[in-house]
Amino acid sequence: MINNTYTLQLKNNLPLTTSYNELRQKRLLSITINEEKFTAKNRKKMMWKELVKIVAHYFWKEIQQSPVIQLSDIFPHEESEQKLYHTIAFYSSEEEVREILKERRASKTLNPTKITHEGATLYFASFAGWDAVMLAQGMLNKFGKDNDSITLEITQNPKNISLDNNATSPLVNEKTGQNRILYGPPGTGKTYSIGEYKSELIGGQTTSKKDYQFARLSWKEAIYLAFYEKRNQSLTIKEIDETEVIQAYAKTKSNKTTHGTISRTITENATEPSTNKFSRKGTDLFEKSGTSWRLTTEGEIEAQEVINSQYKLDNQEDYFFEMIAFHQSFSYEDFIEGIRAETVDGQIQYEIRKGVFLRFCEKAAEDPDNNYLFVIDEINRGNISKIFGELILLIEPSKRLGAKDEQTVTLPYSGDIFGIPKNIFILGTMNTADRSIAFMDTALRRRFDFVEVMPDPALLSEVVGKIEEVDVGEVLETLNRRIEYLLDRDHLVGHAFFIENETLEDLQSTFEMKLLPLLQEYFYDDYQKIRAILNDTHHIYIAPKQQQAASLFDARFRDVVMNDEAQQLEMRHTVEPENFQIFWKNIIGGWRDE
Repeated sequence: MINNTYTLQLKNNLPLTTSYNELRQKRLLSITINEEKFTAKNRKKMMWKELVKIVAHYFWKEIQQSPVIQLSDIFPHEESEQKLYHTIAFYSSEEEVREILKERRASKTLNPTKITHEGATLYFASFAGWDAVMLAQGMLNKFGKDNDSITLEITQNPKNISLDNNATSPLVNEKTGQNRILYGPPGTGKTYSIGEYKSELIGGQTTSKKDYQFARLSWKEAIYLAFYEKRNQSLTIKEIDETEVIQAYAKTKSNKTTHGTISRTITENATEPSTNKFSRKGTDLFEKSGTSWRLTTEGEIEAQEVINSQYKLDNQEDYFFEMIAFHQSFSYEDFIEGIRAETVDGQIQYEIRKGVFLRFCEKAAEDPDNNYLFVIDEINRGNISKIFGELILLIEPSKRLGAKDEQTVTLPYSGDIFGIPKNIFILGTMNTADRSIAFMDTALRRRFDFVEVMPDPALLSEVVGKIEEVDVGEVLETLNRRIEYLLDRDHLVGHAFFIENETLEDLQSTFEMKLLPLLQEYFYDDYQKIRAILNDTHHIYIAPKQQQAASLFDARFRDVVMNDEAQQLEMRHTVEPENFQIFWKNIIGGWRDE
């Protein structure tokens, strides 16, 4: 196995020497606070949230008094004028954390984590190793002494390390195809693998260009961006009109009188002393300063929300990356181009609006020296022929712009000549539990390479190990063998369901909130088969119905409703912890009924 370890040291009130990109795809091996070391031997395992828990325990009394960790605590020497958009903190309830989850631009799929220590409970949510390191650094800066330090031993994430030295990776050891679909059952890491492809194809690329997202932007919001780019200084209408962002935004609109549109938008939203227009809306977002205009306090607050959505603060790689999800109503107009109605100066006008893929291709065509990655999540949920239209031919590598058999088409709405650049990579993901690969559109299957991503029990055995003396990887392998026997291999259970589990409580939550509903869907509430898959010989989750037919129906209908009543089962959606422990130890089949 690859062994590539290094140490990262956090010191009180010294700048962080790492970044989000450096910690991506990394695994935490050990944590040392001053002289006390914590490893997987004296903790269940070193997940990144363990870092937060361990440091929180170390500073527990101080945190109880002042639980909020701000970005200024993490970066005390940062003198940037950029505002602190979010607070990274501990919270007293799970609900508070979920509210923060809604605000964060990072992954919103992670659940709050509970820390219980010395009779008190706090909650937090970290989204990646970088979040955990920042929170640990903030606690160290805020509560630590001058000589306090935290040393982290870090290695490559085992999810990206081959468990077999002779195994090959379709991502790392082969040339990545330009059109590829990752397919497999739910929870096998297809979406997670997107990060690996992103790192492989566009990692380290930089650009000075701005990636504007104009699709749902109004003129007022575009003007906010103009003020932002000019550092919120006072601007005349002419100066606003000449900004880069307004010039780019105007190209997406059908009206050509940008100067008049800007002037009207500002005066409609200006303070009363700034204009005598009867059309003033009373929003008080702009105010006049001589012959120039500036944002009011209310305008700055509203503008900040637009700025947050337009300017990504994590890394420049996002400029080369776009991700969408297909669904049943997704159309050619959304993907390539279509006609949209818009109200301009009180009149309804129809404009041709570019779709997400067309805009992405135009951006890539202007930058042929860099790779661009376009990801289509749940590609099998869309109507492929309806979405791609005539472009299904153009995605072939041999038909790309600059290729030997270059092909272009005339777009039906705009009449523009269009082709797909060679530097675009298209990556799709497909859940085989929703639709088998055998039923995929034939034209799509011919133009994409398909990479199967299956459950990895060995990974669970290494990363999670045993819980209550039962190997979690062995449990997954057993469940999947039974599912494949009774159903097929398209409906297996992925390792991602268990990868975050640490305790019996975590396992119970995984079964009750995720696996049992999934099995109900797979087997259409056939509880006999579900019971067999779970080896639930003790009727812990799958049990005979409590209410008998005799108490529900008149005796005259007994022959109709009481046939096979002894075989009628129901599912319990939650059980007592001690019963789950019995269930867990029985899944593989180590116990037998008397």
